[in-house]
Amino acid sequence: MEVVGLGIIAACMFVGMTVGTALAQALGLSGDVGGVGFAMLLLVLISNCVKLDEKATAIFSIAIHSPQA
Repeated sequence: MEVVGLGIIAACMFVGMTVGTALAQALGLSGDVGGVGFAMLLLVLISNCVKLDEKATAIFSIAIHSPQA
């Protein structure tokens, strides 16, 4: 299940860095503005908003909490 968790983390990181880079370009700055913060916020939102059946919720819960150990 760690693969699922790492996939979710990677997707959140990709989206967060993309949003941070786009925000930096919109502000006329070079680099990244808050990409990791956006990624963490997205990961928290996904982990709290996933409402599936009990088996899927347990799988996602294990997958997301496993990389923290």
